[in-house]
Amino acid sequence: MLLTLENTIVILAVFFIGACLGSFFKLTADRYNSNDSFVFKPSYCFNCKNRLLWWHNIPIISYLILQGKCSFCKKRIDVNCLYSEVSTGSIIAAIFISGITKNQNNFEIGLTLLLSSFLILLSIFDLKHRIIPHTITYSAIILFFISNFILKEPILSFFLNLGIVYIFMDLLYFFTTIIKKFKPEINIIAIPLIIWITSFFYIHNIYLSLIACLIYLILTRFKVSHTSYITLWIVLSLLLLLQIYKIVFIDFNFDNLSLLFAGCGIIYFICEIMFYFISLFLPGDKNISESENMSITSKISIGGGDITVFALISVFLGYKLGFVVLFIASLLAILSHFIFRVVKKFPDSQLSALQIPFVPYLSMACFIIIIMSHGS
Repeated sequence: MLLTLENTIVILAVFFIGACLGSFFKLTADRYNSNDSFVFKPSYCFNCKNRLLWWHNIPIISYLILQGKCSFCKKRIDVNCLYSEVSTGSIIAAIFISGITKNQNNFEIGLTLLLSSFLILLSIFDLKHRIIPHTITYSAIILFFISNFILKEPILSFFLNLGIVYIFMDLLYFFTTIIKKFKPEINIIAIPLIIWITSFFYIHNIYLSLIACLIYLILTRFKVSHTSYITLWIVLSLLLLLQIYKIVFIDFNFDNLSLLFAGCGIIYFICEIMFYFISLFLPGDKNISESENMSITSKISIGGGDITVFALISVFLGYKLGFVVLFIASLLAILSHFIFRVVKKFPDSQLSALQIPFVPYLSMACFIIIIMSHGS
């Protein structure tokens, strides 16, 4: 990519748009769970409540002109606003340059920028509130599901990526809670998965996963005990291992293995994602979906919100690059924790209980992979 005057202007324009998005994302996170609309209510100073003038909302420039202080009450403006604008603009510009350099078409670059925007927004939420709203991640997954139709890509590959990632992370979550003797969040999605895997021994028909989803919808009306939950997931683990052994070492048919996990992906897509949006219209019904703040209530290192972000990344990059992203993110998180210990920013008593938000590391790792690879 030649650095001509025209290209420079385009890159600066993309950076400015990204900075505007960063400002909007910060506003969205600040007004989360408040009575203020992040769309319709104009920006105002959180201290003196005065409505900001139009030029106060110019990303980066207004902060520098005002020297980081409110124009009315002279109170310091949250410096995270500047960080959000600069970092979002830089990331969006870097992703855009990467796409142009690799000769990607406008639609592919747009999808990559859309993923990046979702990840930045989710990272800001995780940093500020230590929660990951399922509404954002699930909406993003549905959007990328629709994009598969537009790009005419195999739908089964989408469900394959979703199924492998979700079932791996759910089993990891389950066994971690058992080993560390934590009380896990009860999730009965093991029931349709057991039905699907059992039926796959006899009939290799992807549509049977839809029947399992219908059974799940009926079972959400019943409460499941903690003992039953543990039993279900142990049975699921054994059946999955037995099915994989049969397909790999007896049938020697790896296409069936892909079909098996694609069916799991369909179950997760319908039972976890679609039923979540259905549950929004059923006040008081908490059985259909996991709680939105699962990642903060859970005591283990990676929570339900982190899993959904990992799934979002994997349906875009594919499960292979998705696990590479998870590995890099884990290294970055361990490195940052080590740095905290070295600089002694927190007392030992606080550091041991410190919850490091994992989504920003997943996002950083994803950006690294996108820039270094083809990103799709």
